[in-house]
Amino acid sequence: ITEWPKYSEEELSAFKDLFFIHNPILVKDSVNVEKLFGSVLKASEYTRTYERTIRECIKTQRPCSRGFYYKKYTRESIPNY
Repeated sequence: ITEWPKYSEEELSAFKDLFFIHNPILVKDSVNVEKLFGSVLKASEYTRTYERTIRECIKTQRPCSRGFYYKKYTRESIPNY
C-alpha cells in the first residue's frame, strides 16, 4: 500500500495553482511573518523581487534590499511501505 503525503493547509494554499511543485520557498518579512510559495516565480511576484535576486539571497542567507528573507522549504519525507 502506498501512503500519500498529508499536506498542511499552508502547503495546499501555496501549491494550489501549480502544475509542478519545484523549489518551494519560505519568505519571511520584516515583522517575521512567514509565507510559503510553491516556486521562486510565485515568491518573486509576491515580493516584487527578481528571481535571480531571490536565488542569490538563498545562497548567501542574507535579506534582499526590500527586507525579505528567503529559505528553501523542506518537509519530512514519508516512507512508502
